[in-house]
Amino acid sequence: RSRGELFGMRFVDVIEPSDRDAAWSHFEATLRGERVRGEIRYRDAQEALRVGSVTMTPIVEEGRVTGCLGIVRDMTEERMLAEQLLQREKLAAVGQLVSGVAHELNNPLAGIMAFSQLMLAMSGATPDQQDALVTIHKEAKRAAKIVSNLLIFARQRHPERSEADLNQVLQDTLELRRYSLRTHQIEVETDYDPELPLTWADAFQLQQVILNLLTNAEQVLRNHGGEKRITLRTRRGANSLRYMPERIPTGIATTRPIAVR
Repeated sequence: RSRGELFGMRFVDVIEPSDRDAAWSHFEATLRGERVRGEIRYRDAQEALRVGSVTMTPIVEEGRVTGCLGIVRDMTEERMLAEQLLQREKLAAVGQLVSGVAHELNNPLAGIMAFSQLMLAMSGATPDQQDALVTIHKEAKRAAKIVSNLLIFARQRHPERSEADLNQVLQDTLELRRYSLRTHQIEVETDYDPELPLTWADAFQLQQVILNLLTNAEQVLRNHGGEKRITLRTRRGANSLRYMPERIPTGIATTRPIAVR
């Protein structure tokens, strides 16, 4: 706001209503001769909420307090950066936790796959038992693949380009969200272009982008009362490969396609 707009206004008038009582208490304490530090929120000219650090100092003349000097320093950007840093630290901690859990799961899964293979090789099992053993082995192998994807996703690494299969990246990412999607009764339909060539990219960074898009689509559909379906489609367009997630119902805005050139 301009100086002319602010001149003559009471300071509490520019403060967020929920913070006005606290700000007035700080003002009263300053008039009693105390130096006060605090924090206030206020709206800028575009009505966006901002955060300020305030220092209030009494003005003393001839031994008595005759006024108050208040200095507010906007710290909105600093607060946002601090929150982003905290979020990154939380994500790093989650990554370490996921990595540890995944390693612990690998051993029992390896045992299940080994013993199910051994039992399949033994004679005497009925057809129903054979089917059950095949299912056990297949599901254990699928779980091991998911654990492997989690380990790759959680591992901290520097960006590095190499030949990447966009279809495979999509499928691996889908496996990470498969359980959550099934839990919320969201149907997933895949339509991958089988002739899609390899591209030069960082597959792990692609996976993170696709995981975010897939998670966003899932969150939108969770509380929808009608048909819930996500379609993953890949296509080649000129010199780019396109991944196009679409969410049903069509009344919900579709995610923009991402292109890898």
